[in-house]
Amino acid sequence: MGELGRKCDKGFGGAVLFSEQPHNTTVVLENILVLDCIGQENKFLRFKSDGNIGNTIDIHLNPSVRGLMGAGTVHHIAWRAKDEEELLKWSSLLQDISYYPTEVRDRNYFKAVYFNEGGGILFEITTDPPGFAVFKEDFQ
Repeated sequence: MGELGRKCDKGFGGAVLFSEQPHNTTVVLENILVLDCIGQENKFLRFKSDGNIGNTIDIHLNPSVRGLMGAGTVHHIAWRAKDEEELLKWSSLLQDISYYPTEVRDRNYFKAVYFNEGGGILFEITTDPPGFAVFKEDFQ
């Protein structure tokens, strides 16, 4: 990676969620995804994960209307599973607690399941492997 690559952004710091039912979203963040609630400021509740980047999630505590797709919106929030075995465990857990995840989808460079939480937000859980390196030869 050249000089430019060393200066580029390496990821997002986190995300702000606007939920139709913030209490339900909070339950998922705390009790299913096991994020730590680290505080509240004004009408935002902050959660933190163990990751090095992208580890902060703020949720607006006032209910919001469902967003429309377009500029400035995000389709889904992705979470990491270390491998397919862990992904299948997540899928089974979600099914057991009535979140009805999709079947495992092969996205070529990762596998994923998707589910909607109670506030209308689409979550994705993806594997790390095989990763983008599988296409490395195509870009050389």
